[in-house]
Amino acid sequence: MLQEGRRKKRDKGPPPSVAETWWPLIPALVLGFFSPQIYAVLEHQISWMANSLPELMTVIQFPLEGLLTVWNLRRRASFAAAIGQLLFLHALGAFVLFLLNQPK
Repeated sequence: MLQEGRRKKRDKGPPPSVAETWWPLIPALVLGFFSPQIYAVLEHQISWMANSLPELMTVIQFPLEGLLTVWNLRRRASFAAAIGQLLFLHALGAFVLFLLNQPK
């Protein structure tokens, strides 16, 4: 019975191709490259956000998200699950920013 479960796990099909799993890294690197410009725009339009976020995190956020998505897709998680995890992390970050910006 245990062997059947292992066989089913192995017989899911061929592993995903490199293009299927690593594509999120490309837009993440592009967004990371343009993040200083994004930061400059946000600094003037949404001052509370620009003042709350360190510039370093703005620069590395998109590549980290791309790597997280690649890792999830390599584990054969569905695309929806990978994006869902990113949305959850963004919601958590927004909640933390909300808590940090509350008057004392």
